Amino acid sequence: MMTIDFQERTALITGGTKGIGLAAARNFARAGARTYLTYKWGSADQNELLALFKKENLPRPVLLEADASQEEDTTRLLAAIKEKEAKLDYLVSNVGFSARVAALPDYKKRTLYKTLDYSTWPIIDYTNRIREIFGTYPRHV
Repeated sequence: MMTIDFQERTALITGGTKGIGLAAARNFARAGARTYLTYKWGSADQNELLALFKKENLPRPVLLEADASQEEDTTRLLAAIKEKEAKLDYLVSNVGFSARVAALPDYKKRTLYKTLDYSTWPIIDYTNRIREIFGTYPRHV
């Protein structure tokens, strides 16, 4: 059986407290990575998440509230990580948003732009900000 060793590696997973993001975080932690998980809108029960990692004997994640679409939150989040880490190895951009419409004709250009601003732009913004703050891009995005 092949094992992956991410000791001395760091992973930032946006939207990392539920679903696919949480699964990714648990797998990074199983491999030994230090994990930083973001959440927004009161979506995370910190005690439950920490208990889950403890129950599975995984390294404790750092939970940080941050809205991926807000530049101020991104700056604050990365500065907090920089206080503990010299670099970020992995960025998993797992935040997604799409406005609901009843039918395709109800979908408007401004709705598409809002979706892109919240779901797609953070991949670029986070990657550039990581370089600004840490002096290098993440190894993997």
